[in-house]
Amino acid sequence: MVNAVKNALDSLKTSKSICELSKGRSKYDYNVLSKYANQGSIKAKRLCNALEHFFAAWAILIESDTLTEQQENILVHELSECYRLEHIVAQFPDSEMREKVGKIVDQVLCRCREMPDYPASQLDEDARVCYASLRMDSHELIDQFLNSCKQKYPKSIYYQWLVRTV
Repeated sequence: MVNAVKNALDSLKTSKSICELSKGRSKYDYNVLSKYANQGSIKAKRLCNALEHFFAAWAILIESDTLTEQQENILVHELSECYRLEHIVAQFPDSEMREKVGKIVDQVLCRCREMPDYPASQLDEDARVCYASLRMDSHELIDQFLNSCKQKYPKSIYYQWLVRTV
C-alpha cells in the first residue's frame, strides 16, 4: 500500500512546494520549523512531518472539485498521518473546507463498512482517526465511536490518547 500511496501522490503533485502551500494557511512557518529541525529539534521535525502530510492532503483537496476513490483514500491517509503526528497543525481555513473534508472522510468510512465482514484495514483505521479528530468537540458521539475504535484496533495508541483528551 505504501508504494501505491507514493505513486498516487507523485502523480497528484502540484507545482507548488510545501513552503508555498503553507504560506498563509498555517500558523506554523514551515521554513522556521525546518531550520530548527535541521538543528536537531525533535518537536520541530514532528511538526514539519505533520505539516508535510497535511499539505499533501490539502494539495489533493484543492486539485479538483471531484475526487476519485483513490484520491479520497490518499487524502484520508495523509490527513490521518498528520493527526497522528501533531493534530494541532491540521488547520482548515474555513468551516466549508472542514465540512468538505468531513464528507470525504464519511464516504471513505462508509466504503470500508460496505466491505464483506467489515474487516480491519489501514484505510478503515485512517478514516476512523480522521473522523474522531474532526469531531473531537462532540463528546457524546465521539465517546461511543472511540470505544468501538478501541475494540477494533486495540493496538492503536491514538484512540487511547484521544479518549483521555476528550
